Amino acid sequence: MIDPDAESQIDRRVLAGIVVLALAAGVALFGLPALRAVGMSFQTAFWSIAAVQLVAALGIALLVFRVTGD
Repeated sequence: MIDPDAESQIDRRVLAGIVVLALAAGVALFGLPALRAVGMSFQTAFWSIAAVQLVAALGIALLVFRVTGD
């Protein structure tokens, strides 16, 4: 049986992970002009941001799956 305190701590860590990944995804939305200003081509910058978005989405899905236990 899981200790209720340990369970609430896991939930807080999962929530913190979701918030961090959502913030990373939100910041990445505005990253294209910044990456272009550094000298990246549009295609390279676009796919770099797409990779960040994909990792964030998969991470959030994994964390939600972990907390629901389904």
